[in-house]
Amino acid sequence: MKLRSSSFSKPSSSFGSSSPSPSTSRPRSDSLPAKPETAKPKPVATPAQLQAGKNNLKPTDYGVVDPNLQGIRTRRDNGQSGAQFADFTQDVRQSTNRLTSKPVGNQMLNDINGRTQAVNPGATGTQSKPLTAMDIYSGRNSAMPNSHVPRNDGTLSSTRPAYRFDGQPGAGTASDVKYNENGGGQRFNSLGHESVHAWRASNGVQVSPLAASKHSNADVFKQHPSHSANMKDTVDNRLRLTEEFETVGLRPTPHTKNNWAPSENAIRAEHGLPSRQDYSGLKPDGKNSNDQAFKNYDEGTDARNFFQKLSGQPSPFQKIVGDLEK
Repeated sequence: MKLRSSSFSKPSSSFGSSSPSPSTSRPRSDSLPAKPETAKPKPVATPAQLQAGKNNLKPTDYGVVDPNLQGIRTRRDNGQSGAQFADFTQDVRQSTNRLTSKPVGNQMLNDINGRTQAVNPGATGTQSKPLTAMDIYSGRNSAMPNSHVPRNDGTLSSTRPAYRFDGQPGAGTASDVKYNENGGGQRFNSLGHESVHAWRASNGVQVSPLAASKHSNADVFKQHPSHSANMKDTVDNRLRLTEEFETVGLRPTPHTKNNWAPSENAIRAEHGLPSRQDYSGLKPDGKNSNDQAFKNYDEGTDARNFFQKLSGQPSPFQKIVGDLEK
């Protein structure tokens, strides 16, 4: 059957009555658009409604801090509601954006991101569990609200790829960072400091703690059993301070590609902040209290003879820190 053109121009009324002609019809008054001055604004969500919406967010373990840094994510902990995790992730995003807005911070975070596959050898990520090189957790309730550890399985041996040894970098590891979203001051700089540690871990150039090294039970600690614990603490403090001095930028970092490494002071400089001159009041000048304790133990346990010293053989204490710091 051939359709008439009027079949398209005059649709029938769904209510069974004839449609008025366009020339004689008038729109119903309730179909007129509201005038701007009389239009009712849409109701604004109350704070309680916004909070309820956040609390009802779909649970997730990972948050994106930057679409170009898929290997760096926030992680939700058991004590965080959906709202708290959303706020935490937003705060990390803001600090991340501050860091990537300048050359040193941008290269540092992109370097970490670029090491994602290398620090997860043979692993495959999924949408629900992506591969990461740095996970960022809230440190709001922690004794150390801003901190870093190489990712591990609970064993010291699993952290060793983060550390250099005998002048050679390790293979590198991923990192877990704590960041205090409730902290004062320049929070982006706190994230920057911990991210420097993460960069170092991903490139295998961190300074190993004594316990994670093959020197943890060296013979020198057995010479004087009553002083063994204090000697180990002194060596460990020396190693920890070396890691922090290099992270801050008070000492150079060896074994880096193109002799470049990020530091907190480099980040501070590009944001117009004053440089740090010490770490917790201590400087790498050989005169801090731990250096003096190290010197005393080093000299007190040095049993080398004249010819051993002449040939350049290091003392037991110097052998330990030499293997772990150089």
